[in-house]
Amino acid sequence: MSSLSKLAYYLLHNHSRIAANLVEQGIKEMNIKIPDEEKDHAVCVYETFFQFMGDSLEQETNEIPSKLIEWSKKNAEGQIFSGGKISEIIIRYPVTRKIFADLSTQWAEEFSLTNKESIKILQKMNAMLDVSEVETVFAFEKLTKQMKKDYQKELDTLSNPIVPLKEGIAVLPLVGTIDSYRVNHLMEKVIPEIAHLNLNYVIVDFSGVQTFDETTASYLQQIGSVLRLLGIRTILTGISPQLAQIAVAIGAEFHDVTSYTNVKQALENI
Repeated sequence: MSSLSKLAYYLLHNHSRIAANLVEQGIKEMNIKIPDEEKDHAVCVYETFFQFMGDSLEQETNEIPSKLIEWSKKNAEGQIFSGGKISEIIIRYPVTRKIFADLSTQWAEEFSLTNKESIKILQKMNAMLDVSEVETVFAFEKLTKQMKKDYQKELDTLSNPIVPLKEGIAVLPLVGTIDSYRVNHLMEKVIPEIAHLNLNYVIVDFSGVQTFDETTASYLQQIGSVLRLLGIRTILTGISPQLAQIAVAIGAEFHDVTSYTNVKQALENI
């Protein structure tokens, strides 16, 4: 039996012990505490890892275990939902690589591996760690992006409510920075809702707006045009001197739209 075959046999018959020792050593060297459930899951994954190593040494395959990839994705998911940082996972990889290097040296001596065979084993282990690290980061970024998108949708729904004030009149309070994304939301979600409320006036209140740009001003003018086509008159309120200066500076034209200091004043003059 060749040296690699002996090592393959050893890995296939001792994967559980090797995996448990690796996880315990990693936790000790990093001086961290992790839940028992997470530790058990890590041991389970590394059992699969070393089983795969044993099989790959015999079959000369470079396939990456799917269980390792799924584990990497779950690590990212766990960090996101716990409010953790991706760096808290990534910093574990150098320590794991060091342990792998030590194992490679140990196996080389124990099974009389050549330098070429020892390097080959270390390359296999590092290749799998590379895939795990990349999958973890990709999954973290993807989930973070999706969560931000969901949060933005929820925020838009809450921040752009149509508030009926009296028959035929409603107010649309705008809050924060009015960017092209927010204006698109108004066009696609809020305006259709306004169209079904049988309104004569919509008071667009800018009291909570911080700033907007030339593109946003153009979109807002389009919204006013759409409302006019629906037979709804638009009234602006709460435009601060700072916003008024921005509007003038970027050439925004609201000459055909009535403006008042606040919603109360607007109601008094309708």
